[in-house]
Amino acid sequence: MLVPRALSGIAISLGSESSGPVWLAPLSLSFAAANRCAGTTLAALNFDSLALSFARSCRRDGTFMTENHLIRHRFLSRLSHWLMAISVLTLLATGLLPVFGIKFTWLTIHWIAGLLLTALVAIHIVRALLFQNPGSMWISVRDIQRGIAALGIGRSGSRPGKYTLPQKLMHHAVALAGLTAIGTGLLMLRKIDTPFWSRDPYFLSEGGWGIVYSLHDLASLTFVTLIILHIYFTLQPGHLFYLRSMLVGWITPEELEAHHDPERWTPPEAK
Repeated sequence: MLVPRALSGIAISLGSESSGPVWLAPLSLSFAAANRCAGTTLAALNFDSLALSFARSCRRDGTFMTENHLIRHRFLSRLSHWLMAISVLTLLATGLLPVFGIKFTWLTIHWIAGLLLTALVAIHIVRALLFQNPGSMWISVRDIQRGIAALGIGRSGSRPGKYTLPQKLMHHAVALAGLTAIGTGLLMLRKIDTPFWSRDPYFLSEGGWGIVYSLHDLASLTFVTLIILHIYFTLQPGHLFYLRSMLVGWITPEELEAHHDPERWTPPEAK
């Protein structure tokens, strides 16, 4: 990320991580690390110790952190998350706004965003299966025990691994709705002309198209509900560190100890 040099004074004025509110730490570290990576010679300004901490915070994977921070999401994971979010919001806007009477040329934007989302999901699946730990997203007996304990039934379960039960349920619901929307959307592309193919409205029968449209609409409305839930729970005071980790990549050892079981999930920097 490119940061204007005029903002370098902001990073310096915010000071070190411990000198201000916790929520300012990602901002100060991001500005500082970006300027350091861009070649700003802070050492020449007699900020030798500050420059050293900036250099340490600039990682090759785009994660801005200090020695006391642990990686939760690497740069590619965060980039994929936000590109998918932009794609989904674009699809919902272009698909639903015309229904409410807001007229604009939406069809081309809609199918391009749909193809982008399809590519992102395909890349995500390959990365998750080949380069990450897909088992971390499976719902285990411990997760179920924790969910029951949260309802005040039975004994309290152990702390979760990297992902909590609600996060796993959200992931699976998004996956189901997303794959349904993508599959039906690809079929619906047969009914429009594009630079790559000609329309074929008789590819399916009338009843077949009815099922496709119904499933596509249901997936879209499910996405609206899931996005509202996702934003609501993300902005809860006790969950803001998850939002920060999706923005800058890290959590603190204290957050790991309070919310996760280190035996079930050990972040890379904690090894």
